[in-house]
Amino acid sequence: MQIPKILQNSAIYTIIMVLQKGIAFFLMPLYTTFLSPADYGILGVVSSISSFLSVFITLGLEAAAARFYYKNNKDTDYARRVYGNVALVILANSLLWGSIFIGGHKWIVDPIVGDIEFFPYVFIGILNVIVTPMYLLYQSYLQTRQDAAHYGINSLLCFLLQVTLTVLFLTVFKLGVFGVLLSQLMTAFVFFAYVVIVFLRKQSLKLERPILKECFKYSLPLLPHTIANWSNGTLDKLLVNGIRSKSDAGMYNVGQQYGSVMSIVANAINNAYVPWFYEKINEGKQGLKRIVQIADASICLVSLIAIALSLFAEEIFDIMISNPAYDGVWKIVPCIVFAYVFQSIYFFFVNVLFLKDTQVIFTITLAAVAVNIGLNLFLIPEWGFVGGAVACLLTYFTKSVIALIVSTVKNKDVRFNWFLMYVTAFIALTISLSSILLEFDSFWIICGIKIFMLGVFTIIIAIRYKTLLTSIYQKYVKKTTTC
Repeated sequence: MQIPKILQNSAIYTIIMVLQKGIAFFLMPLYTTFLSPADYGILGVVSSISSFLSVFITLGLEAAAARFYYKNNKDTDYARRVYGNVALVILANSLLWGSIFIGGHKWIVDPIVGDIEFFPYVFIGILNVIVTPMYLLYQSYLQTRQDAAHYGINSLLCFLLQVTLTVLFLTVFKLGVFGVLLSQLMTAFVFFAYVVIVFLRKQSLKLERPILKECFKYSLPLLPHTIANWSNGTLDKLLVNGIRSKSDAGMYNVGQQYGSVMSIVANAINNAYVPWFYEKINEGKQGLKRIVQIADASICLVSLIAIALSLFAEEIFDIMISNPAYDGVWKIVPCIVFAYVFQSIYFFFVNVLFLKDTQVIFTITLAAVAVNIGLNLFLIPEWGFVGGAVACLLTYFTKSVIALIVSTVKNKDVRFNWFLMYVTAFIALTISLSSILLEFDSFWIICGIKIFMLGVFTIIIAIRYKTLLTSIYQKYVKKTTTC
């Protein structure tokens, strides 16, 4: 079982990403002091617009480059040519779409953002997304090579620079939400220059029609899927802002900032899993068996983390946020956290389709978009930002189920233990939601009950995977400590 690489990379991705989110969360008292819920609403809407624009800039070409890197047996020269071609297209698209969105903002952007001013807020967000994709391409390249160490160092340095500038602009220069956006833009320019020096100049910067044809053939069928996938992750912010207010959108954004730690874990595992999956899929029955084992164990892990994040959300928010304007935001945490648990389940199912059935992925995401829009339009008017969180949870669950059905039909070889995966997630979700009903005067009684709930679930998982955990300990941990 060639598991050390995926364990090592998953650990690096998770530690770096959780460290980022952890630092950002511990700065939340500072942010909520200098930023109102309406300011957080502006940040959420601007990030949604920026992420939408980035879809048209990258066109999913980074995924195509990663796939052909492995398809051509990690050929170094071919990789330089592929990434060089992809980089040139992304650079051209950055200038093209950035100019379109800025020049035509009155017709394209302004109707979407409502009463949020285009200048300076959305304008800075668009400038940011023009220079960011090259850095993201480089990070994708490092993931493809399974170079998690360099990926983690880059991520951490980028994050620390942005946080430093944000704190400076908020506390010293009192720039408010403008300062947060400006810090993002300045960081993007610094790392754009870094990528040009360490990565771009080493690639073969010459357009080659056969390579581009193959890349676009792979990536363009995924474009509708990517757009639809964007809507599932960010459309809710725009709808909360449009249907209710910037303040409601800000409350949702704060709750999502905490709950998205689960997104970090899910994506970290997936980032390590995908290249490992491409290798294992070619190893026959033994490889398929390992894939299923890893998927099953991963859902137990993310469910355990999700319970911990959900159970103690109220206590953490009480400690970290003193601004009464944010009272009650912790209640949406279980919905957001477990939305990302179902996203993790979805990743395992949909990765099967990335092998040769990319054209059907759009069907899955299109259905999820329809569910997402319908639920948001129905729930937000009555429940506000809470309705957006419930819609998010139900959307990701639906999306995972559809992905399961389609992948089962399209691929007869990979058969996950999907029933156990869903049972694990729903048991964990039930435990998390039940904590909302706890009403005791004693803080310690409530914490004791929550610790007991978390402990019981942890013991169940440990018993279930006793053999696997023992094997990992004896083969890797014990061997390392005795050396």
